[in-house]
Amino acid sequence: MAKAAVLMLFLCTCLISCKGDPLLTEVDAASTDVVVVVPLPTPDASILDLPVLMPDVLASVDLPVALPEAPASVDLPTLVPDSLPSAVNTVTLDSGESCSGLIGTPAEIASTPRLFRGLELVAMNLDGGPIVASQGTYDRVVTDVTSRAAPISTGLMPPSGSMSGRTITLTVDDSTFASMQAGTYAAWDCLNSYYGLMSTDFLTAPNGNILDVVLKGTYNTELILGLYAALPGVVSVLSGEVPSDVARGSYQHICAGRVNDTYQYAFVYGSGDCESGCSNVDYYCYESTAAGVVAPLYGGVDGGSDRTQCRNLYTQLCQAYKIGN
Repeated sequence: MAKAAVLMLFLCTCLISCKGDPLLTEVDAASTDVVVVVPLPTPDASILDLPVLMPDVLASVDLPVALPEAPASVDLPTLVPDSLPSAVNTVTLDSGESCSGLIGTPAEIASTPRLFRGLELVAMNLDGGPIVASQGTYDRVVTDVTSRAAPISTGLMPPSGSMSGRTITLTVDDSTFASMQAGTYAAWDCLNSYYGLMSTDFLTAPNGNILDVVLKGTYNTELILGLYAALPGVVSVLSGEVPSDVARGSYQHICAGRVNDTYQYAFVYGSGDCESGCSNVDYYCYESTAAGVVAPLYGGVDGGSDRTQCRNLYTQLCQAYKIGN
């Protein structure tokens, strides 16, 4: 009886003090046990309003800037990734044979070629000319360039005469040339294996025995010329160049520069009888302040001082792409 009185007193006190929000909500009729349910506080919605994490992929970039389209006179096909080499001609080395003084770590060599070889060359130049472009710079360039409203072509490359990133031209003596053609020249096996030999193109010219060593990656070939120059029988070495516009069948070029996190891009597109010099040449200049945030420079790209300023920027930026700079 005393226990029941105490419980009744507790119920009355709770009902009065809780003012419509009692702690006690159920009583077990089959016993004298009291079930007390304590309500939890309502969650603060602002605490649970967390951003959804999305994969860091190029396709998820939301472009806030509407950019001008290329004029109708310029035929710019949609950007399609370059096809990667299906195989690399690896060389089985003799037991115990090794190379010394190799440039580039195995991880760096394995990172190339990337999908867009031309943009990989641009990124490598922006990085200051390491053996390969860094992944971060390459990703930024791809994001910026593909963020433009005007599509671009797989033929988009740095200007003709700049480093191709995959070819080394050797001049060699007669016996070395014959040995290389016969496949018995072992001195270069290690280098070709490490950098990924794709093909060798032999040419006997009046000024010597010349061959192109075509490698699988996109490298700063200036850094590895010395390794090939040191091979026995090699007379001279040169970095291969981006082929001429006529040879490529494309007059589409890009150069870029950066200061801190601000990138500038200059494009040139030629059309109309480009085998004779192109009757139409159009320039486009853009600035990027963050990945994918791209806006046109100089107020436009057509006519008057705007076009002149863009052309001047293109010329200025492309100076850094000349072999030997």
